[in-house]
Amino acid sequence: MTQAVPTDIASDTDLLAAKLVPLRRPGRWLTAAVVLVLLAMLVHTVLTNPRFQWDVVGRYFTTAAVLHGLWLTIWLTAAVMVCGYVLGTGLAVLRLSGNPILRSVSFGYVWLVRSVPPLVQLLFWYELASEAELDSLTHSLDIGAENVPLTVTLHSSDIASQQHLIKYGQEYPAEKPKSY
Repeated sequence: MTQAVPTDIASDTDLLAAKLVPLRRPGRWLTAAVVLVLLAMLVHTVLTNPRFQWDVVGRYFTTAAVLHGLWLTIWLTAAVMVCGYVLGTGLAVLRLSGNPILRSVSFGYVWLVRSVPPLVQLLFWYELASEAELDSLTHSLDIGAENVPLTVTLHSSDIASQQHLIKYGQEYPAEKPKSY
């Protein structure tokens, strides 16, 4: 009872020599075209509608108070990021140290900051700075310096997790998988 091998089946060499054709996705192209047309319509409406009064917007946007506020916002963002990264790196070093007290303090800080909602933290840190007679600092920085503790926590967790991966043999964090 032997079975005959069909002759119409391609051999391995035929399969390896075959040209691969990428999958066609007409739905993807159609939705992209629709989205681009809608986006162009939106941009055209925003630019040509006289009710937006772009001349008035330009006059108010270029006033000294608005430009000063924009500069202060950019400066404050940079200051919070620098403080967050510097303090976060220190917190990550504590988390990775061999001293159980330092590890516990670092873990407790990260746990506390992550478990309290950001809005509550903003109010808490703002009130703490006001009570500590730092009114000149909080007045000049408005309500932005309160973001430092959250930035510190996020950066320290990043560093600690990357060091943990490297410790166990992975040289780089895993890359996002490519979609085909």
